[in-house]
Amino acid sequence: MMERDNGKIRITVRDGIPIIDVYHTGELQLTDVEWINHTLLNDIEPPLSLPINIIVDRSGSYSLSEDAYINMQALMQEAAQVAYVIHRPIQKQVINFAKKSYLSDKHVETFTSIEDAQKWLQQVS
Repeated sequence: MMERDNGKIRITVRDGIPIIDVYHTGELQLTDVEWINHTLLNDIEPPLSLPINIIVDRSGSYSLSEDAYINMQALMQEAAQVAYVIHRPIQKQVINFAKKSYLSDKHVETFTSIEDAQKWLQQVS
């Protein structure tokens, strides 16, 4: 299992599916989202083929700066399906906003465990 960590975000790959664990509590900046993008597209062996399925584990309570939000939109355009793992009810509202805006053309689901998210992505792939 591959793992990368920048002190706010941990990326692991399980069974070919990247899991982005945003454990930071605070505001993510443009450089954080650029790090995710670079890691997913250039630093994973074997390389991921686009479009990719992504699991985003919202274990932290974070916000995005305006630049980071714009870059997150661009990153998610490389996604086929997106599974969000949520830990608090309020997070579902944030995901619903994303589903109606920059993820409106993606298949997006929410789960309460990484394992359930992985099962779903394996079924829809």
